[in-house]
Amino acid sequence: MTEHTLESALAAYRQTGTEADRNQAISAIAEFVYENDRLYRLPRVSDDLRGDFLLWMYPRFGRIVDRFDPERASIVTYLKSILCLALKSFARVELARQHNEGAFEFEAATEAAATGDEYGTEVAESEAPRYPQPTGCGPRTRARKDLRTRKVLLLLYKSLPFIDDTLVSRVARYTGISAQRIWGTIEALNHRCAEKTDRLAQLALLRNSYYVRAHRNLCQLREVEPGTARYEALERQYAYYTRRLASIRKAVARVSPIPSNRALARLFGMSRTTVDATLASALRDGYAGFL
Repeated sequence: MTEHTLESALAAYRQTGTEADRNQAISAIAEFVYENDRLYRLPRVSDDLRGDFLLWMYPRFGRIVDRFDPERASIVTYLKSILCLALKSFARVELARQHNEGAFEFEAATEAAATGDEYGTEVAESEAPRYPQPTGCGPRTRARKDLRTRKVLLLLYKSLPFIDDTLVSRVARYTGISAQRIWGTIEALNHRCAEKTDRLAQLALLRNSYYVRAHRNLCQLREVEPGTARYEALERQYAYYTRRLASIRKAVARVSPIPSNRALARLFGMSRTTVDATLASALRDGYAGFL
């Protein structure tokens, strides 16, 4: 599939607008991309991942056919800018998925080793939790149990962005508090942190927007002759976009999705000093391993 053949297929669809010509243009793009992976080749990306990317990208070729304007750019330039950006996004998502799978496998193996179950079967709910329960029922014993429960709960709520059903069930079994009640507290904490969450979402949109603009400029710079007025204008734009992107990334780093100790103190009606001391004690005693 040559560039001329591809342009002819796209021109035919622009003239007729029929579904048959549109499908023909989509097939032409798919064949052209498959045969010309230089358009989107990136370092440290395996051939298997590149093949998965093509399968992921195929349903989006229709949008490329519909939006392509030959008066604004050639089809090769247009494809290169889209495919390079799309592959980076796909690679990030795919690598994150692989990392998550590895983490889940590691957690399962760790729990199996801790319980003596090398085959990873589930531990019966009646079995003892990771931390031993106190014996007896005196006031001092109850106080120690309450302190352990508080440590685990505060660590759980401090992990708000990462809470899931499995974690809540584990904490419910250990503390004796119903999962429904724990989820109710999580919802209340989410409500208190809504402003911070909205701010992070707005910053993420801005960050992605400037990333796309900067990358588009970079692709355009590769197609323009250095020293021309157009090249200098694109360089200025690229410098501006990268500065804005760096500024937004710093702003994102300053807004933590983890609830503050002050927010936890207000939610539970205790002093911030108590929350600070309880969390410090929980981390010192290794309670973070429970989560």
